Order: sequence, then C-alpha cells, then structure tokens
Amino acid sequence: MNSYPPFSAEERHEWATLDRQIKDSWLLSRRQAGEHEIRHLRDVILPGDPDAKSADEVPESVGARDTLLFLPHPYLTPGGSEAAFSEMYAWDTFFINLGLLAHGLLDPVRDHLRNQLFMIDRYGMVLNGNRTYYLYRSQNPLCAEGARRLLERAFDHYLCLQAYAGFAKEYEGYWTADHHLTPTGLSTARDLGVKGLRPELAAEAEVTDFTAVFEGDVRNCNPLLINACL
Repeated sequence: MNSYPPFSAEERHEWATLDRQIKDSWLLSRRQAGEHEIRHLRDVILPGDPDAKSADEVPESVGARDTLLFLPHPYLTPGGSEAAFSEMYAWDTFFINLGLLAHGLLDPVRDHLRNQLFMIDRYGMVLNGNRTYYLYRSQNPLCAEGARRLLERAFDHYLCLQAYAGFAKEYEGYWTADHHLTPTGLSTARDLGVKGLRPELAAEAEVTDFTAVFEGDVRNCNPLLINACL
C-alpha cells in the first residue's frame, strides 16, 4: 500500500502548472532541417556509390551544420535544446514520443514518424541521426513500436500503410539482411562504412552507447535490445 500522504491542493496546483509548462516547451523546442536551414556538402554521396566520400575525407573546415541531413518535417532533439543536439536521433525519439503522447501532442509524433519513414525510403534504414557521419548505421529499432502507439491513439489508414511498408523494408533490407544477420538467425549491430573509428566501436554505437557488456566487440554478439525490438 502506498504510504505517501496525498498531495495538498497547493501541491496539485504546482504540479499542474509544471505539467503545462512542459507541454508548452515541447512545441517551442521543435527544430527543422529543411532546405533553408542546412547546407549540404556537394561531395558527400549516399552509401553504395563507388565515389562516396568517407567521414575522414571531409575537410576539417566544414562546420557542424554542413553535416546535417534534410528532413521534411520538424522534430524534437534530445535535451530539448539545439545547444545540446540539433539532429533527430532514432533511439531518443521513441522516448520523446512517449512524453508527447502522454501530453496528447499527436502531431509532433506524426512528424517524427514521417521523418523516420523518409529516412527509410532514402537511406534504407532510420539513421542513428540525420548527419552525414551517421549514414552507415541505425539504432535499436524502436520506431515501429512508436508508430503502433501513435496509431492506437489516432488511427490513420494511409499512414498505417506507409508505416507497414517502410518498416518491412527496413526489417528485411537492413536489420535481417546478410550484413546484420548471424548464423544463429538473430541480428547483430554493425556500422557499414564509417572511417576514423574502430569498427567494433562504431558497431557498438548502433545498439547503445559504449559499454563493457559486449566484451569489446558487439559484432560477435546477438544484442538483446536489437532482437527484442525486431
């Protein structure tokens, strides 16, 4: 039994005020990576092109905004501030969406889903983040679960069909493709092309931040997080 005393009327008012402030802050913190906000490097080409530039070939003079990739819809970043991050992350967005759904803010969640489907259509997977140096890896595939939770709240037949087709493409063409599938029939984590970072570390960044749990090389493992999400 809960032994905590009930909130007083004053405390309930304070919590309700804080909750409204948080709800308002979601909308004020959205950013855009549209044509007017970013500049693309002319020599950064999509993976698979034989002339593609690797991350260590990009000139040092290039600023952070030059690596930001276009997304068609506004989004929220981890930390709620562009000062911390200005890109949309795959893993973080799921938990941001939980907060948005709790506040009944469905439109920003739809924008996140549409951005994720856009990345699958263009790059074959939901990128780790919309940066040129994330073109070769994703993150734990929680995006489909985020879509399910949104569509349970507000079903949209057309968006549902888009989501199904997109996540099926990512599942078959990325997460269970030869480069990620292991002899066990489960999937591992990999980075498919980044330079300047040890391959085992780049692969580990796909499943989580660096941790000792994989004993130095996640590519020899079937990460529980990835496979549970799949």
